[in-house]
Amino acid sequence: MATKMTPTQRNYAVSRINDIARAMKAAISKKFVAAEAKAITIGELVKLILNGTVKPKEKNAHKLLGSAYQNCDRLAEAFEIVDPSPYYRTSPVHDEARMSAAIDEVRTKATQLKDKLMLSDAAASLKMVEDFESEAVALAKKNRSGSRSSAPSAGMGKVRG
Repeated sequence: MATKMTPTQRNYAVSRINDIARAMKAAISKKFVAAEAKAITIGELVKLILNGTVKPKEKNAHKLLGSAYQNCDRLAEAFEIVDPSPYYRTSPVHDEARMSAAIDEVRTKATQLKDKLMLSDAAASLKMVEDFESEAVALAKKNRSGSRSSAPSAGMGKVRG
């Protein structure tokens, strides 16, 4: 005879599904990085401006006259003079369309699992959670072998969301 889940067991199973979904979303986010974060020092930026690689914004070009710019020691001041986007990013740029589609699939699957879990017995619920976790582990392994960064494994306890 099937064993009915207690509210505590049901809450735990839902929590595990949420943790696994978070791990999968993190793996997907790493998979769809289009451009890594990057930084530039003030010295590198000055060299790019002086050798003509970086063109100053027209309205601030007067700041380049004399030694005013060369004495600039803060990146924020330097970026008033040039557009920083090609040279400086504090976070990676993602392929948003593909990443969102993949994350939506995970979200839909997690929701469906939680719905089924509410009507299942303990053994069936455990099997659903284990199967979902297997998918997360497979995604993490695929990312480790096919990309620059490794994805977190859902089986390693709490994962960041």
